[in-house]
Amino acid sequence: MAEKSKKEFENKSQIFVLKTNKNVLEIKSNLKPAPQNLASNIHDKYSRIIINLVSFAEGQETVTLTHYVNPETMKAICLDIINGTFEKEYPSSGFNGGYEEYKGTAKSDREDGAPEARKLQIRYSDTYKGQKAMYPYAITLARGKGEVIGEGAVKFAGKPDHTATFMMSKIDAKRLAVQTLDYIRHWEQLQMERIQEDEEIMTGVVVRGGEIAGVVYDTLDNLKNKINNTFRKKYAAGDKAKIFDKQGKLVWTYGDN
Repeated sequence: MAEKSKKEFENKSQIFVLKTNKNVLEIKSNLKPAPQNLASNIHDKYSRIIINLVSFAEGQETVTLTHYVNPETMKAICLDIINGTFEKEYPSSGFNGGYEEYKGTAKSDREDGAPEARKLQIRYSDTYKGQKAMYPYAITLARGKGEVIGEGAVKFAGKPDHTATFMMSKIDAKRLAVQTLDYIRHWEQLQMERIQEDEEIMTGVVVRGGEIAGVVYDTLDNLKNKINNTFRKKYAAGDKAKIFDKQGKLVWTYGDN
């Protein structure tokens, strides 16, 4: 047991985990940075948060289900759980409703060669059989045979082959939400710092008649292009432009090659 816990601790992609004697819920990171030329969007289009759910009830087949969630979607869900607004945003009735997300793969690895359909459902119910629910939050993952519809979407072709549900108390749901939201935001902050290190933001200053006429912040190459293009079209002879680095050192003057 000690060795297993050590491995879990060393697994840096693991964000959060909850266990019972019947199943395990794990939140993992598969976050990927966008290419530098698309850095206005921090996340790559394939950047995801992974939800793993393992069910191993006695006498039943062990089932492992996985769902990939867009990080922006995951942040919104976490905020609703933390703020106590999830049940209002995603009302449910019995086993239906809540937040539902359907995904699928047209060319799957299934033995029958059929498309694979997947579903994530997160629901909240504060009562159970007329009593106050001890575990009002439920995360359900489902996987099964699918069929392609429309322009490539995949829906379930009948009932799912496998379904697993993890029930959570309010405090455990909030712990999951806080930890996941903090992780994503911290990752995004580190990514922004890397972008700024790779492309240092500098200060461009336009001087007219000895007075500062404009200040612009951007990377060196972008500032050079902006200044060259602007001066050709707009500024008068005698106007000057200079670019300074973060330490205030002059690195370029208009007219330099």
